Amino acid sequence: MDPDDLIIGDIEFKDVDDPDEELGYTDHDWSLLSEAECDSHDRIIAASADDLADIDEEALTDLERWALAQVLADSDDDEGFERVCRRIIESGNGHPAVDYAEICLELIQDCVLTGRFGEAEALLSDLGRFDNDPGMHDQLRIVIDVAGGRRDEGLSRLQRVVDANGDDPALYAGLAENLLAVGCADTAVELLEKAAELADMDNDKMLRVEIAAALQVARELLAEE
Repeated sequence: MDPDDLIIGDIEFKDVDDPDEELGYTDHDWSLLSEAECDSHDRIIAASADDLADIDEEALTDLERWALAQVLADSDDDEGFERVCRRIIESGNGHPAVDYAEICLELIQDCVLTGRFGEAEALLSDLGRFDNDPGMHDQLRIVIDVAGGRRDEGLSRLQRVVDANGDDPALYAGLAENLLAVGCADTAVELLEKAAELADMDNDKMLRVEIAAALQVARELLAEE
């Protein structure tokens, strides 16, 4: 498990500095899109940030904007990347080839990593328009609470999730990895130890191996703090 990855629910994000080529796209058939839009997307994503400095963002479709956002990310323009992503989220145009939930989650991750926990919480409302998965939202709120200094509140929320759904080692392990990604190694170690205990009780040897690897990483990061 890589602490640079953020995994929430069934969605995994790579660091924006090394984005997966599929990030932010649905599996929509591009042959159903206009040729002009597809060509425009490809021209934008192949260009440099300097080449696109004067582009009219307002006139772009959300698919073209996502191409622009990726170019800005590749050029380390974090402010520009976030601006364009927020425009996509706020547009409400519902482009069939754009995965709005993934883009929204990327913004939430960026806000958490830069200490903007209020903004991360506000984005949860936007996320609900694109992916209304209560379990994912609960996990996000736990990460935001713990990373934002509200550890007791976050762990209380976790206990409510456990009370409602039962002890699941994968839940603890997933949350721990999320927390590790945002620098909360101490709580991550605590949750991974709980996950290891539950995996042993379930005799889930494969999960136990994965948890052991994650626990080693977490303990090493904790020792460096």
